[in-house]
Amino acid sequence: MNRESMEEIALSFGIIAVAVGLLLVLSTLSPDLFNSITGRATVQTSVNVIPVPPSNCNTTFIQGWNLISLYCINSNLLLESALQPINGSYTKAFGYQPGSSDPWKAHTFNLPSGIITDLSTMRRDTGYWIYVTSNVNYFYAGNKRANNTVSLSVAGWNLVGYPTNLSREVNQSFLTVPPNVTLIRAYNASVPAYWHYPPNSSTDASNTSLRVLVPYWGYWMYINQTGDWIVDW
Repeated sequence: MNRESMEEIALSFGIIAVAVGLLLVLSTLSPDLFNSITGRATVQTSVNVIPVPPSNCNTTFIQGWNLISLYCINSNLLLESALQPINGSYTKAFGYQPGSSDPWKAHTFNLPSGIITDLSTMRRDTGYWIYVTSNVNYFYAGNKRANNTVSLSVAGWNLVGYPTNLSREVNQSFLTVPPNVTLIRAYNASVPAYWHYPPNSSTDASNTSLRVLVPYWGYWMYINQTGDWIVDW
């Protein structure tokens, strides 16, 4: 390749570089003119990143059986991680999956031969039974979701969580639930006793024992038809 050919190639690259530079300037200063030249439209996009607000669980479980839920954990968190703050103080944990041929799922220690531990994860929208050997404080550094959909997947009993840190009156908490919820039950480990609320009962609500939904409790809900419970507070 002679010198003249090399100069022509260099000149061609220079012209191309200048043209690309001009197009970049046009695309910035005059998008409409740029579109008319290239035949392609530019699309302005933006991404808003909404941080999940931190919200720590901090409660006490009472010696014996507790019907709990944990609003601050991520969905499908390993059970050992979710209950790490009380490791050594709990001996049994049970979940309930309605519609399954074997709805009760267990995580216990020193199981007899042939019994399988099949509860490996926990969710914020699900309730669980746990047994603790003494009163124990539970603290978990987590977060709270602004909107939660709790699936009531099977007609009959559903064991659900309460995925918020805000207490709320029962008759205000189920406005988004289809009117086929016939009974709601909670377990107060301090008494200990079941508390209940019949949302469609003709009986005055003040005569029932469950009046306020509180964080860290799980709830049994009996429904005649499947639906969703929206918890957005």
